[in-house]
Amino acid sequence: MSNVKISREQEVLNVATHIIGNYSYEDTIPYREIERLTGIDRESGAFMYIMTQVKNIVMNYGLVLICVADEGYKILAPNQVADYVVNRYLMKSVAMLDKGKTILHYVNRNDLTKEEKEKADKIESFMAELQKNNEDKIMSENLLMSNARKLELN
Repeated sequence: MSNVKISREQEVLNVATHIIGNYSYEDTIPYREIERLTGIDRESGAFMYIMTQVKNIVMNYGLVLICVADEGYKILAPNQVADYVVNRYLMKSVAMLDKGKTILHYVNRNDLTKEEKEKADKIESFMAELQKNNEDKIMSENLLMSNARKLELN
């Protein structure tokens, strides 16, 4: 069992090293090339595990990989990363806050003790406040980014 783990770790390092040494921004690494390097079909869990680890390693070298359906992994150019992070991570966290707040809002409070109701109310209120603050900051940052882009174009 430990040989398999060492083997997977070595495959991760091999793929990461290959990407760092042979690709640059906006290149796409074809799935078939990664399959060739690892000997693992892209539909398998092992492939997904390897690529998750590879993405974490190459990120430390300034390379952000995103999936391109039916092609492979594209390396984002530095000027593409901020928008990717906003869309992929920041907006997702806002949506998760909204979902959590909605779950708490509709929970059957008849089955809760007074203390549990107070706790649910406080958490719901806190999540609503966080969501409002996040949305306000996102809106103002988007305005600043739009203005910066306009200045770059002129």
